[in-house]
Amino acid sequence: MAALLKNIAGAFNTDNNGIPKPEVITGNIFFAAAMCRVFYLRVSEALPLASDATGMTQFHKKY
Repeated sequence: MAALLKNIAGAFNTDNNGIPKPEVITGNIFFAAAMCRVFYLRVSEALPLASDATGMTQFHKKY
């Protein structure tokens, strides 16, 4: 988990503690996508294919 935090901190503008600055948290779609993926890393079930809109919708509703 520490490596994941280091990668995220390296990709986005963070303070010395690795916490994203407010301008990164609000209005940054790349940061939002990264946080979404981090959230779904906690789920053991595999993500549906990107081309499976119904599967993605059901996955999103379930988790």
